[in-house]
Amino acid sequence: MSKEILKNFLFVALMLMISIFSASAEKQNDWENQHVFAINKEEGHATYMPYPNREAIFKDEKRVKFPWATTKSEYFKSLNGKWAFSLVDEPSKRPLDFMKEGYDFSNWDTIPVPSNWEMHGYDQPIYCNVEYPHESNYPYIQRRKGYDGYGVNPVGSYHKVVTVPEGWNDKQIFLHFGGIYSAAYIWVNGEEVGYTQGANNDHEFDITPYVKPGKENRIDVQVFRWCDGSYLECQDMFRMSGIYRDVYMFATPKTFIRDYYITSKLNPEEGYKAGDVKIEGWINNRDKESATSTINVVIETLKGDTIVCFEPKTITVKAGGEEKVTLNGKVKNIDLWSAEHPNLYNTIFSLKNSEGIEEEAFLVKYGFRDIKIKDAQLILNGTPIILKGANRHDTHPVYGRAVNTASMVKDVLMMKRANMNTIRTAHYPNQSKMYDMFDYFGLLTVCEADVECHANQAISNDTTWEAAFVDRGLRMALRDRNHPSVIMWSLGNECGDGINFAAERAAIEAVDDRPIHYEGGWQYSDFTGNMYRTIEELCKTDTTSNPKAFFADGTYKPHFVCEYAHAMGNAIGNLKEYVDYFEENNRTIGGCIWDWADQSIYHPQLLKKGIRQLATGYDFPGPHQGNFCCNGIVTAEREETPKLKEVTKAYQPVAFSNFNPATQMVTLRNKFHDTDLKDLYMVWTLACDGKEIKRTTRSSKVNLPACAPGDSIKIEIPYGINMITNPDAEYTVKVNLFSKRKTPWGIEHPFATEQFIVREGSDKTEVFREYIVDKISYVDTDSTLLIMGHDMEVEFNKNTTFITSLKYHNGESHEEMFPTGEGPKFDSYRWIENDGWKEVDTLVTESFSYKRAKDKKSMLVTATVNSVNKCNYTIEYEIFANGHIIMDITYRPLTENLRRMGLSAVVAGNKHNVEYYARGPWENYVDRKTGAYLVNHKTTVEEMEESYMKPQTMGNREDLRYLSLTDDENHGIEINVKGQASFSALYFTDMELSKLKHVWELPEARRDNIILHIDYMQRGIGNASCGPQTIEKYRIPGTGEFKHRVSIDPHWPMPTL
Repeated sequence: MSKEILKNFLFVALMLMISIFSASAEKQNDWENQHVFAINKEEGHATYMPYPNREAIFKDEKRVKFPWATTKSEYFKSLNGKWAFSLVDEPSKRPLDFMKEGYDFSNWDTIPVPSNWEMHGYDQPIYCNVEYPHESNYPYIQRRKGYDGYGVNPVGSYHKVVTVPEGWNDKQIFLHFGGIYSAAYIWVNGEEVGYTQGANNDHEFDITPYVKPGKENRIDVQVFRWCDGSYLECQDMFRMSGIYRDVYMFATPKTFIRDYYITSKLNPEEGYKAGDVKIEGWINNRDKESATSTINVVIETLKGDTIVCFEPKTITVKAGGEEKVTLNGKVKNIDLWSAEHPNLYNTIFSLKNSEGIEEEAFLVKYGFRDIKIKDAQLILNGTPIILKGANRHDTHPVYGRAVNTASMVKDVLMMKRANMNTIRTAHYPNQSKMYDMFDYFGLLTVCEADVECHANQAISNDTTWEAAFVDRGLRMALRDRNHPSVIMWSLGNECGDGINFAAERAAIEAVDDRPIHYEGGWQYSDFTGNMYRTIEELCKTDTTSNPKAFFADGTYKPHFVCEYAHAMGNAIGNLKEYVDYFEENNRTIGGCIWDWADQSIYHPQLLKKGIRQLATGYDFPGPHQGNFCCNGIVTAEREETPKLKEVTKAYQPVAFSNFNPATQMVTLRNKFHDTDLKDLYMVWTLACDGKEIKRTTRSSKVNLPACAPGDSIKIEIPYGINMITNPDAEYTVKVNLFSKRKTPWGIEHPFATEQFIVREGSDKTEVFREYIVDKISYVDTDSTLLIMGHDMEVEFNKNTTFITSLKYHNGESHEEMFPTGEGPKFDSYRWIENDGWKEVDTLVTESFSYKRAKDKKSMLVTATVNSVNKCNYTIEYEIFANGHIIMDITYRPLTENLRRMGLSAVVAGNKHNVEYYARGPWENYVDRKTGAYLVNHKTTVEEMEESYMKPQTMGNREDLRYLSLTDDENHGIEINVKGQASFSALYFTDMELSKLKHVWELPEARRDNIILHIDYMQRGIGNASCGPQTIEKYRIPGTGEFKHRVSIDPHWPMPTL
């Protein structure tokens, strides 16, 4: 059976099913009937915007260049803007006559369209993760226990008066809604036009019989918050309602191009740069008489050069009928589309009437590329592709799910600059204009159907829902199948593996030949897939014997990790290891991080008052899932985060290895898909103890030689060995690779970055010994040991062994460094959402002893303490008269569950200026530090806070060498480290952070003093908020001895005698 026959068969069967079920359920509410989801609704079709002729197209210059821009076509009229609005809390209270002429709207409110009404203070958003906010009793909508703070099923009524252009008098006129949550009736001038469901699909109606061109026309819409379709819209997101995507009218001739489909078959023997191209067009005649039309199609470069002009086709279409035409052509010497080179062509359609007069024309972008599966790999233009991406929800802190164009562009640009090549439209089709952005900027797209019955997966196996599944998947494919960025379809998300997916797959296969993905049922998918697996589990899946992992010919399907590296809070540990596995294994083709942006929103009631305060499930009534909606790589406001820096590094397309400081040579491996390294140049910066001393000049930047994808080259980093002069300093060189060509996402974007240690520095913990001339004294009491030297005092509590006081003379008086009496002591407590073990320490003193050195210039103090069932540790202090304190620390862990192994102290709050030499300048952890670099950085304690929606342990910097905390007079303490260490300095304990729910609570929660952590090691952060624990190499071992040295010194000049 041909695809065209199969398509027609499926469509007829679908329509028959709808009519049969509708007839048998006449008394059932449309919004509580899974068989009714479209009444008088147009079939799905590709997006386009008609113009009267070709000349008019190219006058709309911005739209031609940026196809997501609002059109200036005279055949288009936007209905975005203010609408009259009224909301009731249940269907029985909805107005039944507001669509009638003369209805009084004077007491109605106004609301912007597109929008979610909850974001404007009507009813409230709900975040219940993957539960239903109504009873799970399909297809009915009933109040669920606990949700008394919400309407049973709120109904919003919309009204707008619009003047239809007089020039549309002889045209066919359509009303288009980009998205409605969740069901709606539409009236025009009091006449019922139709009914629609499928919140994230397009909704389009022929309103020609109802409108009056040249006059004012009433458009009325009644939207139900919930309907039976809501059972298929159970995605992990804030549930919101309303007309939330663009609304517009457009006009066509009576005979018009209703749909089109562009396909190409490229020849691999010619490098896929030549082949056949086919245009299929569906010519529809809504007139009362037959019509003869001629279709012309030409494909041009963006500069206007023709690459193929198809032979025009003339066809006669009977009244009320539709005919398909097929145009065939050949192309050669084309520039292929890929994520790295998103080359597009202008495809111009034109329709002339029987008199040769052009009546309709439109332009769409098309990219030539070949996508297929071969040898368990996804092949793009003849080469295997590794997918490095993220999942993305429609979310905006101000607009909710009604994201605007600027926000979409920002998301795409940020993704590209983070070296992402893939986006999964989780878990529904995005606005059509966003696919234009994916095409233009180059993002491989996993286009997902609006199908998720997470809370009741039995629905996927109930064939009474089959037509609804098919409708959603088919409309997605018909709309988006011309986009080169779409490399696969996804049947839905987390619905189980019911039989309805077989029908949905068949319907999509009938209209397009792209690969099809569905993680929940491998038998319906061209891929296998799992979510949130360990690397070891991925290895096992790669060699699984599960028969569903094979195609009919016995070959393996590729494995696609549609969700991994759950980014909730302080997260995305060991991303490098995942990406390394993607690149090195035989079958896993990559994955998409969950997810792109935190889904927190500004609280609508406060937003009305001009207050922008982020809210999560905690902030609305009824059952909720707290802040589990905040899983973003970036914040809700699209602020960059340390997580984004790590993603950028892990996804970078060039690997560095084998750096040789003596020869200044390094090996580069090209991991691009289709970019040669000769298209890049290198810049470098040389630093001494983290401070820049030399950088690339214009004449010294390095143009990279030719190196094809998959190959490696050696290059020199010409920083100059003669610059390495200080025998005690550490020298590093950092390189960045930039594109020579201008990219749509910005030429300033570095594709790859790496840092190398040219020479390690010497031990700085001994640096003050040369100034020591004074002798030290002490006073011993029953409970304390007071040690005194030149302008310093240190006091120990002999019972606890902790330093309770450290005073340095600042020139006028002794100043206390530990004002609360809490000097360095063992601290293993950490609170991040990835951690499952959050026990506090119980410290028991085992021994405390001291003696003065024979030369009386230092005091030796030894303390051994046991943190019960966690860690035994010993600190050997050597305290000098000038205030120099050396701590040699030995840790002996007693459990594998330690989250941190180190010391904490409470430092005077006025020491808020921070200077450090460690990895930075942003936060990093042992399993999330490849995207941070050794740097000497100055900041403040407050600036070391992170914007995690739910506050938690934060601010860590790994590979610490040096640290100072000083006041505004530059007085304070400095710390040097020999061996492994990290630090953080905040105005909170981790316990205090754990009790906060919102990032905006941080300012008021700040204490007066600083909590300083110096850790030998913290357990890696892992991915356990929804996924695997920290991998073993980043865990603190449960046995053994671990030593490092930490020195503390005053941070002002000390006199010498």
